[in-house]
Amino acid sequence: MRRRFTILGPLVKFAIFIVMEVACLVMVTNSGIIQGYAVMGALRNLQASISEKTIAVKEYFGLREINDNLWEENVKLFGNLLQLRRFINDSIANALLEGMEYAGNGQNALKGDFEYLPARVVKRSIGVGRHNYFIINKGREDGVEENMGVVTPFGVVGIVRAASASNSYVLSFLNPKQQVSAMLLSKEAFGPLRWMGEDLTKAMLSDIPQHIEVNVGDTVCTSGLSSIYPAGIPLGRVTGSRVLNGIHNSIEVELFQSADNVQYVIVAKNYWRKELDSLSRIAEEEKK
Repeated sequence: MRRRFTILGPLVKFAIFIVMEVACLVMVTNSGIIQGYAVMGALRNLQASISEKTIAVKEYFGLREINDNLWEENVKLFGNLLQLRRFINDSIANALLEGMEYAGNGQNALKGDFEYLPARVVKRSIGVGRHNYFIINKGREDGVEENMGVVTPFGVVGIVRAASASNSYVLSFLNPKQQVSAMLLSKEAFGPLRWMGEDLTKAMLSDIPQHIEVNVGDTVCTSGLSSIYPAGIPLGRVTGSRVLNGIHNSIEVELFQSADNVQYVIVAKNYWRKELDSLSRIAEEEKK
């Protein structure tokens, strides 16, 4: 019983304090016209301030929904752009091979190999020399699976390593274990692109043959030679190069996508990934 009074004592005192404050406020309001106007004015200002804050909060959450909807539309345009670019390139290549008499099935070609799912970053861990990752707000229920690529229109974000029902864990490209099959856009020379591990904005493109002319400012993009990332996503621009062992160019690349401000991303779902991976495993076994 004594313990109950010990707990209730502060609450009772606080309730009495509130009642006395309200009573004082009423007495001041009724004591004169000027006092009444002053108190009512203060109350109106308080009410207006609370109302303003409430509206601001509602607008904030409304903007989040608007931004999510706009991103979904942008992802659709992004997918259409990549598919159209591939269709044009394939049409030109086939026309050259067939003496300008190519007549392919445009509808099937425009369908593409990838489906693009919009997502938002809900948590991140980004730092130099650390295990960098993202958590996104899409999971298995949305069609996300392990080993799917995660990108933006300005670069590669990483690879899905685990997916729950509603969220997914993405291993960032800014990780020593990650690399992307990339190419010099103007030369169509291919090689792996890896983060350099020191600067969040720098990566290294390697294994480019020495005879390939490399110029500062050249664009580097995804090659499409893997089942994870679609071709043609711009990754960065060349800032310098040097020859290693007299054989290959080692090319420094300034990344377009800054990892520390990524908010919205795109999950690239390859329709044929499982089939391609299965054939790749057979090819690797044949080498043994």
